Amino acid sequence: AVTSSSPSEGVSLDGEAPQAVLVQAEQAYQQRLKEIRWSIYQEKQQMERQLVEKQKGLEKEALEFCQKVKQSVLASMPSSKQCSLCQTNCKFLVAECVRECGKQICAECIEKRVEKEDKCSL
Repeated sequence: AVTSSSPSEGVSLDGEAPQAVLVQAEQAYQQRLKEIRWSIYQEKQQMERQLVEKQKGLEKEALEFCQKVKQSVLASMPSSKQCSLCQTNCKFLVAECVRECGKQICAECIEKRVEKEDKCSL
């Protein structure tokens, strides 16, 4: 935390020339600025870490909610459609082929393709 100091802290007027006192005052000022900036930097880093953790938690909650909704909807649908890539019966085909050939692809295949950044093999 930043603490305040008196204006004369670190500056001595005991028999020194005015120029030396000015130099000493400037040095004390520069040192105090460094301390203030370091303290604020540390606080910002701590706050940023806390915000990142909070964001991760909120994103996880949102994902879990979305997955629950999807599972609920999918549980009520018949599994009668077939994915053009993996040939498995799916309840829900999420997208048309990326080459727009009209074939439909399941969510798992879309995920795998995005992760691998593959081109369409159809």
